Amino acid sequence: MTTEKAAYWLALVALAIALRGEYRKGGFPALHRAVHVTGSELCELATKAERNLAVARLFANSGEQRLLPETDAALALRQAEIDRMVALHQAEIARAIALRQVDIARIRERVDTTPMVMDRTQSEKLHRLDSLPLNLNDAANRQVVLVCPKTGFRMAIGADTDMSVLGVDTDAQ
Repeated sequence: MTTEKAAYWLALVALAIALRGEYRKGGFPALHRAVHVTGSELCELATKAERNLAVARLFANSGEQRLLPETDAALALRQAEIDRMVALHQAEIARAIALRQVDIARIRERVDTTPMVMDRTQSEKLHRLDSLPLNLNDAANRQVVLVCPKTGFRMAIGADTDMSVLGVDTDAQ
């Protein structure tokens, strides 16, 4: 008798596993519809139950006596969970703000050091220009060559000579 029971249960388990696999693959569309309808009806039933519970709490809170003491404990647990989640999110926000402030401090430091870097670069450029074998003070000893546009006559004049004394029009080309 026990072997028959064991064989029965094994056959039942094998059938359940086979049906489960077929159901998951999309077989038995009528069963899927039935499950969907049942799920919808259970959802409606749960919604109505929650609504009725809220009304019962309203009536319970209006009087002095408590009708549903278990719900208060459940609400306290739910409120504790909500408070814990809010605290976690606030900690994450505070951490993100701290990281952004560190980033802003780094950027400000870079901005503050930028003028010093630019000044150093300018001084390096001036130092390099000073080391070039170029003397701009020698321009006074150089000569300027003027060419007459009509005759083509060339005339060398010292660079420090005042052109207005010579009567030369320096604007004409």
